[in-house]
Amino acid sequence: MSDYKYSKETNGFYVDGVSDFIPEDAVSISEQTYNELMLGQSQGKQITSDKKGNPVLSDPPEATKEQLAIVAEAKRASLMAEASVALSPLQDAVDLGDSTAEEESLLKSWKQYRVALNRLDLSRAPDISWPVKPD
Repeated sequence: MSDYKYSKETNGFYVDGVSDFIPEDAVSISEQTYNELMLGQSQGKQITSDKKGNPVLSDPPEATKEQLAIVAEAKRASLMAEASVALSPLQDAVDLGDSTAEEESLLKSWKQYRVALNRLDLSRAPDISWPVKPD
């Protein structure tokens, strides 16, 4: 049976006889503890250490408002790009005088969607009411 070790300094795991280097601050843990930590991490928990340097599972830190705004901006940019791709052929048909009433209606819907996206207050992330894409 291998002896598992955890280092608070590196936030890493090591195994006696397998790892080439084991930090001086490493503490011994059981294989069962190691497996529980890995399972918790796979379920969204974060491995941190307690005051004695033993590994524990923690909830990940909350995202900051700035981080949430960055994610919201990236989502908006992606949705705007998607809207532009949808708008282009519809606008071409209208510009050429070769559009159907359905295409003209869809063009208007996509333009309204794009305007709604542009007007979103991203500083309210994650509490943003995203507009619904046209069908």
